[in-house]
Amino acid sequence: LYDDRPAERDTVARALANFQNARNWAIFVRALDSENKETVRAAVKALTGIDQKPDGPAAYRAAIQATARLGDQTAWDGIVLLRQWSGRHFGHKKNEWRAELGKWQKWYADTYPDAPSAKLADAVKPQHNWTYDQLLAYLEGDGRSGSVESGRKVFEKAVCAKCHKLEQVGQSIGPDLTTLASRFKRKDILEAIIYPSRVISDQYKSYLIATKDGRVITAMKAPDDGDNYVLLLSDATTIKLAKSDVEEMVEGKQSVMPDGLLNQFELREIADLFAFLESGKAVVPAANGQNK
Repeated sequence: LYDDRPAERDTVARALANFQNARNWAIFVRALDSENKETVRAAVKALTGIDQKPDGPAAYRAAIQATARLGDQTAWDGIVLLRQWSGRHFGHKKNEWRAELGKWQKWYADTYPDAPSAKLADAVKPQHNWTYDQLLAYLEGDGRSGSVESGRKVFEKAVCAKCHKLEQVGQSIGPDLTTLASRFKRKDILEAIIYPSRVISDQYKSYLIATKDGRVITAMKAPDDGDNYVLLLSDATTIKLAKSDVEEMVEGKQSVMPDGLLNQFELREIADLFAFLESGKAVVPAANGQNK
């Protein structure tokens, strides 16, 4: 299932992590590369609970990079995993995880000199830093027209389709975009993408959730599942969080739609995306002047 459904890998990995079965060890190692911090955290916890160690550099590299991505809240879990795997540690305390991570990066480079670097910067694909003004000027000039079919692929690659539906493409978790072009100008659509937290409908408001183990999660709430909250994360995956694990929950001011969504794309891809976004059906007024 993990290999057959790439779009559901985060969900599958987190579900499997509840059982910490050694048969899934390789899946958990692969899940360390996820861009979803909750998936990475679950994979780290699962690997820590399994009595199995790497026999080469790949898993160590994934764990070191995952630790760097986890950041202050849960990076120490990655350090604990590295210590468990290797049988060594460098004497730092929990609040000194960055210093110890640096030692692990050096240890990895010394131990596996011919393997790919474990430094996170060497693994991250360079991205653009598009501004609203840059993109608006392009979309109203050279990027005025684009390919609808190519734009559909960009729509799916940007994970828009996991939350939004346009015609028959995507899911209706967030606002339906089918009639977007008939209701908003191009500059307004761009503004909503560049500044997703500027205007948030009450229907799609987010929550800031502090857990008892020190995590802070921004998510939309779905209907509760018994003793669990069901939360929609910024990458459009869902997690279940036990209500007993929550320290505090307050309404957030940040949208679950991620910032910088367009930075991964070239200008031509952005033009194609807008061509697709504007390809939906127009709103047809009813006879009495009201939309049906």
